Amino acid sequence: MEGLEFFLSKGNIEYRCSDDRLVPLAVWLSSDVGNNFGRCLDVLVSIAKAASGEKAQEYPGNIYTATFLGNVVRVEHNYLEESVEYGVVEVQRAAEEYWTVLLRKPDDPNFPRHLRPDLPEYLAYLYFWEETWQEPHPYRGRHGIPTSGSE
Repeated sequence: MEGLEFFLSKGNIEYRCSDDRLVPLAVWLSSDVGNNFGRCLDVLVSIAKAASGEKAQEYPGNIYTATFLGNVVRVEHNYLEESVEYGVVEVQRAAEEYWTVLLRKPDDPNFPRHLRPDLPEYLAYLYFWEETWQEPHPYRGRHGIPTSGSE
């Protein structure tokens, strides 16, 4: 995304911003969504819903809360007087880039996994998401999410 870049550094996802306006969005994704594939899948669903005109979920985090309001996403600091609004397309670009970097992050072999340890972590969360909501994820076939499979 222009003005914002996510990248891996020593196994951690970090960001660079050339536009200070994008810092709250970068912090929300990298800190509040973090390394959690499930939360990132939820964010992608909210983006798909907002882009199609449906009501999308609010995402409270430790630092920021993101609220989807039609074609706008408001990212508000939870403790400071700071609020920035972004277009859904801006948030979509940033979240999709974040997801693709998250996919490249190596699994921590010392972290015990209970959710389908036989699968890559992102697939375990994808299949869990689909089982929970009883529908295919709207990003199937895009950004490293397979077109089919959950057997």
